[in-house]
Amino acid sequence: MNNAYYLGTPSGTTLFKYEFKTASGVVVGGGNVFVGSQVLSNNNYTVTYTLDVQAPRAEGTYTLQVYGTGAAADYIYCNLLQNRRHDGPRASLSVAAAMSPTTTSTTSTSTTTTTTIPPTTTTTVPRTTTEPVTTTTSSTVPPLPESPGALERENPTQPVALVGGVATTPEVVQSPSSLTVTVGGVEISVGAVTNSNNNVALTPAGEVPVSTDDNFSLEIDGLLPASTVDVWLYPKSGDDPRYLRSFTVSDVGAAAIEIDVPGDVASGAGDIVISGSNESGERVTVGVPVQITIATKTGGFASSLLAGVLFAIGGFFIFMVLRRRDEKNALS
Repeated sequence: MNNAYYLGTPSGTTLFKYEFKTASGVVVGGGNVFVGSQVLSNNNYTVTYTLDVQAPRAEGTYTLQVYGTGAAADYIYCNLLQNRRHDGPRASLSVAAAMSPTTTSTTSTSTTTTTTIPPTTTTTVPRTTTEPVTTTTSSTVPPLPESPGALERENPTQPVALVGGVATTPEVVQSPSSLTVTVGGVEISVGAVTNSNNNVALTPAGEVPVSTDDNFSLEIDGLLPASTVDVWLYPKSGDDPRYLRSFTVSDVGAAAIEIDVPGDVASGAGDIVISGSNESGERVTVGVPVQITIATKTGGFASSLLAGVLFAIGGFFIFMVLRRRDEKNALS
């Protein structure tokens, strides 16, 4: 390296990064390989940076890609051009399924049915863990967790995450009917289910498709025990964010819940935004891309009219058959 290419004093800019990708090319994690000042001691030298990284938690096949991010604005290193990506070595790895002990638990729940809707209702929802989940619907709208601008990203079909208000790269695992996002020690899985409790497949772009007749399905783990989670809908159309509901997680920081899609929301792309506190007390906000469609309603009058017409036709047919039988009997 020649001194003529070394401008200014290094400021600790990240020069090298790494990323994990699934077999389908989805980025599920990554970070910095080196952050810190460098000292030029000779005209030519080689520096080796090493870092132990944690493999993805989900079972599957991944590639680990190391790349240079380009020189910073205040100095240029050799062929690392400013703000230019340079791919380096790539390695493949497989993550096997983790063996977990089998536990058996019994959960007792009580169900209360009422014909009125008070401002605040509490429902006990059974789930497969050892703790029931208490959900709360309140007429008081909580503060907006993040501004819509904070959720903007280069690829709007990928989930976005903030920890303590700072944008953070999440680990994303995509299944045929759900997206699981892990960040800040919190794991959030989002999907859609129909009224007949059937899972809805993701769109080709990896978004969660949901109609106004369907429900969002949420599974959350790793939150502060007995803390409150707020759920919002942020339309991509520029409309104001829509508050959906809040609920309280269990004493182990977990929850499994379904949330209705309002019938008056506009169709199109958006984010379902889940915001709560992790076990360290940091605010974790995750936005998962969704595609909303308006369900077509069939009018009850039209259905009744059709049934009446068919009944009349059937009655007329029976009348004609009986009349012709009477005529034949009279002739004989």
